[in-house]
Amino acid sequence: MYRFLLRIGSGLLACGLSAAEGTRVWIEREGIVAIACEGSGPNGWALENEVPGFLGSGYLHHTGSGREVIYPILITTPGTYRIAIRNFHDNPDSTLGNDCFLGVDDGQMIKCFSRKKDAWNWNSTLDDKGKKDPPLYDLPPGLHRIRIEGRSSGYRVDRIHCFLDGDKAASDDSQPESSALPRRDDLEADSLYARASVAGAAGALLAAAERAKDDDSTAARIRAACLAEITSRHAACAALREEWPLGAAEALAQIGQLWSPSKAGKELLNEARDWARSPEAKQAAVAQELVAQVKLSVKRLIDLGIRADDPKAKAYKSDLFAVAATVARLDRDHAGSPQAKQVRAWCRELAIPKQ
Repeated sequence: MYRFLLRIGSGLLACGLSAAEGTRVWIEREGIVAIACEGSGPNGWALENEVPGFLGSGYLHHTGSGREVIYPILITTPGTYRIAIRNFHDNPDSTLGNDCFLGVDDGQMIKCFSRKKDAWNWNSTLDDKGKKDPPLYDLPPGLHRIRIEGRSSGYRVDRIHCFLDGDKAASDDSQPESSALPRRDDLEADSLYARASVAGAAGALLAAAERAKDDDSTAARIRAACLAEITSRHAACAALREEWPLGAAEALAQIGQLWSPSKAGKELLNEARDWARSPEAKQAAVAQELVAQVKLSVKRLIDLGIRADDPKAKAYKSDLFAVAATVARLDRDHAGSPQAKQVRAWCRELAIPKQ
């Protein structure tokens, strides 16, 4: 079993990764993680689509040999989370065939049952030796595991929603499945950068891997995949910096923000700030300001179809002169910059001769 140790405050959260897990990490967003149960396992559960009304492509059915199935999730909003399982059972005795075992991380697996039968429903209650409670869990930021295991034959699971307690709308069939990042071998095949559209998700995943022990092979695989993507993007920004220092600094800052709060993301943000303070970037900022000063004049001239060689140009002499003066200054102080090239292109369109 892989061992993923995440330091949370002064304690350690142990997240064991095993073969029973899916190949994805579902991402919490705005206090909810919505999981399609067929996305992991089946590990002894039957993958079916016979009972109408299921969501997604199917559901898991415990027929007597359903072992533990694990759903890795990434929490970015800390708080008390409730778990609701969308389930179906049809035993004539509603107290039979109506439950599974439920646990989070390395906590105790406890019976979780449903009081409703003959219809898909979200009814989920823990029964710990007769003590009945809602499935509530205090989850700090980081990787966690929702674990289910077969208990009663005939119990079917379709969706699992993990949401901040009090959000009743979260147990709703219309809630879309959460975005997910690839895990393990999928990390090499998929671009984390492209898949991490959820703000902060990639950075939080990398941060968890950075905090893991050095001998954790799963964490090492995640680090390698993330850092390879970061290195590639950094190289692209460095190449851009040769031509456009300010734009490169802004692009690097955006990449650093994406990979925050990881250590690598913070290093990118610090480097982006250094780039933005460089003499080259400051010069680029001056050039950008020069362009901004004449941009409206250029747009007005182009919209009116005015060219410097047109008899009507006399009425717009001040605008044309401002553009010519700007390009002359850019050619002198910022030769070869994107700003100089932009204004030079405007001059050609307006038939302004080179000074």
